[in-house]
Amino acid sequence: MAEQLIDLSCLEQVERDGIDDHVFDLYTSRAPEDNQNLGYINRDQEILEVQLKSDPGRTLLIQQSFSNLSSGVQSSSTGFLCWSSSLLLAEWIIGEKKCPIYKLFREKSDLTVLELGSGIGGILASLLGPKVKTYVASDQKHILRLLKENFEANAYPGSYVTEGSGIDTKKIRQNTRAKRTSSKNSLRNPSRIEFIEFDWEEPERGASNYDELQVDRPDLIIATDTIYNEYLIPHFTESVQKMLGDSSGLVLAVQLRDELVLESLLIQLQRSSLRIFNFPEHLLSNDLSKGYSVYYICK
Repeated sequence: MAEQLIDLSCLEQVERDGIDDHVFDLYTSRAPEDNQNLGYINRDQEILEVQLKSDPGRTLLIQQSFSNLSSGVQSSSTGFLCWSSSLLLAEWIIGEKKCPIYKLFREKSDLTVLELGSGIGGILASLLGPKVKTYVASDQKHILRLLKENFEANAYPGSYVTEGSGIDTKKIRQNTRAKRTSSKNSLRNPSRIEFIEFDWEEPERGASNYDELQVDRPDLIIATDTIYNEYLIPHFTESVQKMLGDSSGLVLAVQLRDELVLESLLIQLQRSSLRIFNFPEHLLSNDLSKGYSVYYICK
């Protein structure tokens, strides 16, 4: 088997005959706190101010879209809210030395990262994108405009270039733009950050959109809280299979909601000849250790 980006020996492998016990243990020992909601950061404010624990002086300003959320016009509208899992995963990766992925993003690397199901928040793209060579954020077409606007509002100027997305967007309103100091945070070699349509129900088209960027194949794929019903599972799994290489991996963060959905997801991944590893609780941040589970998936 090809060497992976991280040391798999520190993770707990989930075998096919152990999925039932694994899921039971998760919902027993790492059950959500009583005050944990469905996973959104805030449904009362359309413009969010998100203060980072890993960088106390930095605040992200994120615009949600309540009108699109409630319109029912789009086939999927959950992406118009900003969800906690992406924030917690980003904070864990860049702020916790015990995180096995921490070193990959500690200093600017030559990694190529693909995010599936980014949603409108752009949190991972804003925080992780400038730390790698190439970062590709993806979602359904109707999500992309607001995703890019939020990214542009929060990423440090000079830390990135965008070449091939072909998306025409306006800047997010001035009163929602984060305060940034570009002189201290610009990089000599800016990252390339792109935004593409990748609908899991059309993985061939999504892969083609990725290939049109003419960037390296992903070293790492990231997906946060992307599976919330069983219908999505086969489509998501097929997309992951298509984009994973022999030495690349998927970091998958899930919020513990429906046990059957999580169990079905793990079974589908196993049936697709993918290996599943769970990040044990002692390696997670305090925020992720209750109500969440993080996996590393590879061939």
